[in-house]
Amino acid sequence: MNKTRLSLLIVVLIASSLVLIGTCHFGIAQSGTYTSTIINTDTTWTQANSPYNIAGNVLINSGVILTLGAGATLNLNGYMVVTGSLMIQPGVTINILNASGYIQVDGVLSAVGTNAEPIQITGTAGTWTLGMISSTFYPSITFSRGSTGWNPQTSSGSTIQNTVLSSVIFSVSSTVELSNDTFNNGLSLEGNFPVVTNCKIEMGIGVTGGAPSLQATPYREA
Repeated sequence: MNKTRLSLLIVVLIASSLVLIGTCHFGIAQSGTYTSTIINTDTTWTQANSPYNIAGNVLINSGVILTLGAGATLNLNGYMVVTGSLMIQPGVTINILNASGYIQVDGVLSAVGTNAEPIQITGTAGTWTLGMISSTFYPSITFSRGSTGWNPQTSSGSTIQNTVLSSVIFSVSSTVELSNDTFNNGLSLEGNFPVVTNCKIEMGIGVTGGAPSLQATPYREA
């Protein structure tokens, strides 16, 4: 094979790879490791094609739904910004592998597990050291003030139910409904908006600027 044909083949292979990376996250996505990805059309990540290993960041565009199907696994090594909707079904596992990683919700996040199949969201702790002083930090899930809260009249919006969050900082600034959840690293609430019912909370609750509806019990190891 002469140099001209070899160079042409390399260009074709690179172009084909770029097309695959650009389209693999649409529709029913295939498993594998991806760099940063933008979800532009309604997409489902299934258990059959798990795990989904994201080496970079994810953006769910406004008006678009990303569904993590029942039993699917997502390994996130960066951050995810939800301006559209993230729908998480029972039995899903999300591992945030970077201690500086986060999920920021500016749209809708609906995570609805069951007693038999709870959703598991687990972070990876990091250590910050300066001289003789060291501190542990964790990934975070944050609902901004502009995120879409829960609407009981239409049974729609952001809700976290039957979900276990370990080594994750959880912060809410909108009318999110939290029910039957376990927060192993505490919970931060802002204003009167969040509704917390029948949750187990370790490491305490932080409340800023209001008195949200709260029905929770201290977390105790079995």
